[in-house]
Amino acid sequence: MVGRNDACPCGSGLKYKKCCGKTNVVNLSVVIDGELERIMEGFANEGLSSRAYGEMDVRVRKWMSELRSIFEPDLIEAISMDSYYYLEHADIWTGYLDKQIAKQRRQQVINVLKDWRHPFLMLGKITGVQGDRLVVRDELRNEDYTMPGGDLKSVIGEWLFGIVLLDPREGERGLVGTSGIVFIPKSRSSLVEQLIGKMKAKNVDYLDLYTSFGRAEAQFSFTPFQNRIMHMAAQYMDQYDHDKEMVEKLLSAFLLEHGVKAKKPEAVAAGAIQVAYEFGLVSPVYSTMKGLATYFGVSSATVSKYRDQIGDFLVEAASTHSNEPPVILMDMGTDPRGTERFMWEMAMRVKHQAFDSIEEINKFMQGKMKEAYEPANEDERVQLLCYRAYEADSEEDRIKLMKMAADINPENADVHLLMAEQETNPLVVEIHLLKAIRSGEKQFDQQYEHPWNYVLNRPYMRARFAYGTWLMTQQKADEAADQFKQLMDLNPSDQQGAGWLLAGAYVKLGLYDDARELLRGITSGQDNAVLEYMNILINKLENKEDDMSVWLRAEKLNRHVKNMLAEGRNPGLFPRSIAIEPGNEDEAKLIYWMFHWVMA
Repeated sequence: MVGRNDACPCGSGLKYKKCCGKTNVVNLSVVIDGELERIMEGFANEGLSSRAYGEMDVRVRKWMSELRSIFEPDLIEAISMDSYYYLEHADIWTGYLDKQIAKQRRQQVINVLKDWRHPFLMLGKITGVQGDRLVVRDELRNEDYTMPGGDLKSVIGEWLFGIVLLDPREGERGLVGTSGIVFIPKSRSSLVEQLIGKMKAKNVDYLDLYTSFGRAEAQFSFTPFQNRIMHMAAQYMDQYDHDKEMVEKLLSAFLLEHGVKAKKPEAVAAGAIQVAYEFGLVSPVYSTMKGLATYFGVSSATVSKYRDQIGDFLVEAASTHSNEPPVILMDMGTDPRGTERFMWEMAMRVKHQAFDSIEEINKFMQGKMKEAYEPANEDERVQLLCYRAYEADSEEDRIKLMKMAADINPENADVHLLMAEQETNPLVVEIHLLKAIRSGEKQFDQQYEHPWNYVLNRPYMRARFAYGTWLMTQQKADEAADQFKQLMDLNPSDQQGAGWLLAGAYVKLGLYDDARELLRGITSGQDNAVLEYMNILINKLENKEDDMSVWLRAEKLNRHVKNMLAEGRNPGLFPRSIAIEPGNEDEAKLIYWMFHWVMA
């Protein structure tokens, strides 16, 4: 037992009664952790000179240029700066620590700081779990270490790559990772061998090490929230005896690329599993979206929201990274894609960062990008309200948020798009859609080779898309075709899928050869349900005799269309959001929508 006149065990040098004994509470770990956190955070302000900041700024720009196609910007910043002051200019880091050690009176803090003086780059294989820690085998030193993260049993057999610090708080051979730790999946053993070879070189080129990753598929820096998402998804997959590797790869890649601002990790996990079911990444399907929502204790609308975001990411990743012939996989709809709000917030943050001083750079580096975005003016507030309306869990909330935005600025493009969908008078609908186009056009920037990739261009492009689809429902195929052609001329990459709808408009106008040529160009000669069903429709309109073999081939490619045709329901306006994948129900919705409005 500690006596009141004994030295306080926290290491302050004071008597217990003058220190922790004042509150009769001794929590040494909290005291030490708080002091070490203060020291770590103080490094950016106290440990780095103006010259170092200038050199790092140049370095970050170079690394961004080399690695932007491989890693997310936040991770590139982290690894470029960490390797600068932990490895290439280690005297900066050790000099700062030496000053802190000289100031310290707590021996426990000094012990940690002395270990921190020796950071090193580690490529470690995760071999097991000890309590709440991972056991990692350093591939170069052939030594075992422990690191936080014992709840991540699903990563056993994978590799960790990044700069680490020895830390006695984590055990006898404990480590803590810096902000640039990357996870390497089991499937990339050839990358691991390549890294080992380069790390054994006398003079290691750190940038070259990271370029070795190529177009990485599944690495991410863990946060506690991300850990919970991964853990919950893995639990579900284990319960239903699914092979969880594909879902884990999908989630890890998504979490690396995009900041997730979910309230519940369950919602993100459920969204990823729904994507896996719909895209055929796992089978058999054991649950509907409603069932997943019930299982994870969230609403179906919330599951749909993250299904859209993750599905959008998967579509873009498939088109970017695949070396195989392209699979027809696309998100379509009149609503923004799930990632658009995030991209817009990123653009607004960058817009407001002039980087005129060291303090501003430091502030930006210390996590402002991860905070909830606060609009800088009324225009931004309106746009954010519109994005929230699109993401709302109910139609009632969607309308409520739309009205809030309209009260501030009724001329915003997305305000008009949201108002148009609530109107029934065709004249009023068209006025809103045309105003949305005019409003969006004012901020459209034509200097981009791929205008869709610049997020501020998207409201204008979505407005033209929405207007074109509405014109189809009004039997104005010639005007609709003009909208879709403008979109394709503007953006030949056609991430919106305007080409499909232009083909439908051509069929409606009797331009069958033009429609066939366009469809063949979109599908690149591959078997495709949209192409087959549109050929059936064209044959019907040309009064050609039904070919049963064509019907059978089409049904084989998508079995859902037959039932929709049999029911014959009016599909109404174009869907707000569908994720098209060969043979899925959303692909059938696209086909049936075109069938219905061409034949109407």
